[in-house]
Amino acid sequence: MKTISKITVGIFIGMMMSLVISSCAKDDQYQKHIEGVWKIHRIDGTSYENGKEMGTSISENNNTDLTFDFKSDGTLIEYDDATGRPDEPINWKIENGKIIFNTMVSYGEYVTSVCDILELKKSSMILSFLYEHDWDGIHYKTVYKIYFSRK
Repeated sequence: MKTISKITVGIFIGMMMSLVISSCAKDDQYQKHIEGVWKIHRIDGTSYENGKEMGTSISENNNTDLTFDFKSDGTLIEYDDATGRPDEPINWKIENGKIIFNTMVSYGEYVTSVCDILELKKSSMILSFLYEHDWDGIHYKTVYKIYFSRK
Protein backbone atom coordinates (compact mmCIF):
# COMPACT_ATOMS: atom_id res chain seq x y z
CA MET A 1 0.00 0.00 0.00
CA LYS A 2 2.87 2.39 0.81
CA THR A 3 4.37 1.72 -2.65
CA ILE A 4 1.13 2.73 -4.36
CA SER A 5 0.99 5.94 -2.32
CA LYS A 6 4.57 6.86 -3.28
CA ILE A 7 3.84 6.16 -6.94
CA THR A 8 0.64 8.22 -6.81
CA VAL A 9 2.44 11.13 -5.14
CA GLY A 10 5.25 10.90 -7.72
CA ILE A 11 2.79 10.96 -10.60
CA PHE A 12 0.92 13.90 -9.04
CA ILE A 13 4.13 15.91 -8.57
CA GLY A 14 5.19 15.16 -12.15
CA MET A 15 1.81 16.29 -13.49
CA MET A 16 1.91 19.51 -11.47
CA MET A 17 5.43 20.34 -12.67
CA SER A 18 4.42 19.77 -16.30
CA LEU A 19 1.41 22.08 -15.81
CA VAL A 20 3.65 24.81 -14.37
CA ILE A 21 6.17 24.48 -17.21
CA SER A 22 3.35 24.41 -19.80
CA SER A 23 1.73 27.48 -18.21
CA CYS A 24 5.00 29.45 -18.29
CA ALA A 25 5.56 28.57 -21.95
CA LYS A 26 2.01 29.65 -22.78
CA ASP A 27 2.52 32.94 -20.91
CA ASP A 28 5.71 33.60 -22.90
CA GLN A 29 3.83 32.87 -26.13
CA TYR A 30 1.03 35.27 -25.12
CA GLN A 31 3.61 37.95 -24.24
CA LYS A 32 5.17 37.84 -27.71
CA HIS A 33 1.81 37.81 -29.50
CA ILE A 34 0.35 40.70 -27.51
CA GLU A 35 3.29 43.06 -27.94
CA GLY A 36 2.46 45.79 -30.44
CA VAL A 37 -0.32 48.26 -31.21
CA TRP A 38 -3.99 47.31 -30.79
CA LYS A 39 -7.20 49.26 -31.42
CA ILE A 40 -10.42 48.66 -29.52
CA HIS A 41 -13.28 48.25 -31.97
CA ARG A 42 -16.04 46.92 -29.71
CA ILE A 43 -16.92 46.60 -26.03
CA ASP A 44 -19.78 44.42 -24.77
CA GLY A 45 -20.95 44.68 -21.18
CA THR A 46 -23.40 42.34 -19.45
CA SER A 47 -24.76 43.65 -16.14
CA TYR A 48 -26.06 41.67 -13.17
CA GLU A 49 -27.78 42.67 -9.93
CA ASN A 50 -27.65 40.07 -7.16
CA GLY A 51 -26.87 37.42 -9.78
CA LYS A 52 -29.80 38.26 -12.08
CA GLU A 53 -28.87 39.35 -15.62
CA MET A 54 -30.11 42.88 -16.24
CA GLY A 55 -29.03 43.32 -19.86
CA THR A 56 -26.20 43.70 -22.33
CA SER A 57 -24.83 46.85 -23.88
CA ILE A 58 -22.66 46.97 -26.99
CA SER A 59 -20.34 49.83 -27.98
CA GLU A 60 -19.25 49.44 -31.56
CA ASN A 61 -17.29 52.38 -32.97
CA ASN A 62 -18.73 54.43 -30.10
CA ASN A 63 -16.62 55.21 -27.04
CA THR A 64 -13.96 52.93 -28.50
CA ASP A 65 -11.54 55.61 -29.64
CA LEU A 66 -8.59 54.13 -27.78
CA THR A 67 -5.38 52.59 -29.04
CA PHE A 68 -3.08 50.49 -26.84
CA ASP A 69 0.64 50.05 -27.46
CA PHE A 70 1.89 46.99 -25.54
CA LYS A 71 5.66 47.48 -25.21
CA SER A 72 8.11 44.59 -24.77
CA ASP A 73 9.46 46.23 -21.57
CA GLY A 74 6.15 45.60 -19.79
CA THR A 75 4.66 49.07 -20.22
CA LEU A 76 1.46 49.94 -22.00
CA ILE A 77 0.78 53.32 -23.54
CA GLU A 78 -2.88 54.18 -24.09
CA TYR A 79 -3.68 56.80 -26.72
CA ASP A 80 -6.88 58.78 -27.15
CA ASP A 81 -7.40 58.62 -30.92
CA ALA A 82 -9.27 61.93 -30.98
CA THR A 83 -6.41 63.94 -29.44
CA GLY A 84 -3.45 61.65 -30.13
CA ARG A 85 -2.22 62.29 -26.60
CA PRO A 86 -0.88 59.39 -24.56
CA ASP A 87 -1.96 58.66 -20.99
CA GLU A 88 0.48 57.77 -18.23
CA PRO A 89 2.21 54.41 -18.82
CA ILE A 90 0.60 51.33 -17.30
CA ASN A 91 2.61 48.26 -16.26
CA TRP A 92 1.43 44.93 -17.68
CA LYS A 93 2.44 41.30 -17.49
CA ILE A 94 1.08 37.89 -18.41
CA GLU A 95 0.45 35.44 -15.60
CA ASN A 96 -1.51 32.18 -15.80
CA GLY A 97 -3.10 33.13 -19.11
CA LYS A 98 -4.27 36.52 -17.84
CA ILE A 99 -3.08 40.06 -18.43
CA ILE A 100 -2.40 41.90 -15.18
CA PHE A 101 -2.36 45.71 -15.37
CA ASN A 102 -0.92 47.92 -12.61
CA THR A 103 -1.98 51.54 -12.92
CA MET A 104 -0.65 54.31 -10.69
CA VAL A 105 -3.62 56.33 -9.42
CA SER A 106 -1.73 58.57 -7.02
CA TYR A 107 1.84 58.92 -5.86
CA GLY A 108 3.01 55.38 -5.09
CA GLU A 109 -0.48 53.85 -5.06
CA TYR A 110 -1.36 51.29 -7.72
CA VAL A 111 -4.62 49.71 -8.78
CA THR A 112 -4.42 46.20 -10.20
CA SER A 113 -6.82 45.01 -12.91
CA VAL A 114 -6.93 41.51 -14.35
CA CYS A 115 -8.24 40.55 -17.78
CA ASP A 116 -8.79 37.01 -19.02
CA ILE A 117 -7.44 36.34 -22.49
CA LEU A 118 -10.42 34.79 -24.26
CA GLU A 119 -8.89 34.80 -27.72
CA LEU A 120 -5.54 35.79 -29.16
CA LYS A 121 -4.89 35.61 -32.87
CA LYS A 122 -2.38 37.36 -35.11
CA SER A 123 -4.74 40.25 -35.91
CA SER A 124 -7.43 40.06 -33.20
CA MET A 125 -7.72 39.71 -29.46
CA ILE A 126 -10.64 39.43 -27.04
CA LEU A 127 -10.17 40.20 -23.35
CA SER A 128 -12.69 39.83 -20.53
CA PHE A 129 -12.81 42.11 -17.52
CA LEU A 130 -15.01 41.71 -14.42
CA TYR A 131 -16.13 44.73 -12.39
CA GLU A 132 -17.99 44.11 -9.11
CA HIS A 133 -19.15 46.29 -6.23
CA ASP A 134 -21.81 46.38 -3.53
CA TRP A 135 -24.01 49.35 -2.89
CA ASP A 136 -27.08 49.77 -0.71
CA GLY A 137 -27.43 46.02 -0.17
CA ILE A 138 -27.21 45.14 -3.87
CA HIS A 139 -24.32 43.26 -5.46
CA TYR A 140 -23.56 44.72 -8.89
CA LYS A 141 -21.45 42.88 -11.43
CA THR A 142 -20.57 43.75 -15.02
CA VAL A 143 -18.66 41.43 -17.33
CA TYR A 144 -16.98 43.29 -20.18
CA LYS A 145 -15.69 41.73 -23.38
CA ILE A 146 -13.22 44.00 -25.15
CA TYR A 147 -12.55 43.31 -28.83
CA PHE A 148 -9.23 44.48 -30.31
CA SER A 149 -7.78 44.45 -33.79
CA ARG A 150 -4.10 44.85 -34.54
CA LYS A 151 -3.30 48.28 -35.89
